[in-house]
Amino acid sequence: MRFLLPRKALGGLVGGILLGVAGLAFAQSIFSQGLFGLETIVVAQGGPGGPSTFTTAGRLSSGKSYAYFTTFPNASFTIGANPVAQTTVNSSGVTTGGVLAFNVTNGTAITITMPPTSSLIDGELLEICNQTAAAWATNAVTVAANTGQSFVGTNIQTLTTLAASTCNRWFWNASASTWFSAGTGAM
Repeated sequence: MRFLLPRKALGGLVGGILLGVAGLAFAQSIFSQGLFGLETIVVAQGGPGGPSTFTTAGRLSSGKSYAYFTTFPNASFTIGANPVAQTTVNSSGVTTGGVLAFNVTNGTAITITMPPTSSLIDGELLEICNQTAAAWATNAVTVAANTGQSFVGTNIQTLTTLAASTCNRWFWNASASTWFSAGTGAM
C-alpha cells in the first residue's frame, strides 16, 4: 500500500526545508565575519575549574592589529585614541601592539604617544610605517613614551625623514617599562 501526502503538506514540507537552508546560509554569512581584535574572550588557565581571565582576540591572534591612515592627523594623539585627531581612524586595536600605517605624507608636526602601560603585555611589537612612495620630509613626527615609560636603542624617535615603504619598530619590555628599538625596515 502506498502512502500519499496531500499537495499542501508536501508543499509545506518543501517550503520548510528551503527556509531552513536559507536560514543556515544567512547565519553562515553573519558568523563568518573576521575578528577585529577588540572582542573580549574568557581564557581558562589550567583546564576546567581553574582560574580564568579576560583577554582580547587581538592578543590571541598571530596577525597584527593596525590603524590605517589616509588622512594625516593634524594634532598629537596617544595610540588607542578613537578616533585619532581630525581623522576617522580608530587606533584602539593597536594598544595591544600592531601597526600604525600611514598611506599619506606627513602634514603638520605631531607627537604620537605610545599606549598606556596598563594596556600592554610584555614583548608586544609596535610599528609606525610610511606606506607612501616618498620619504616623509615636511614636518616632524615625534614618538613619545607614555607616563612611566622610556625608550632605549638607536631607533630615532623623530620620524621626519622616515623612508618610503619603511617602518620603525619598538618592542615592549614590561619589567623595565621600556620600549626597546626593534630597528627600521621594509614593510
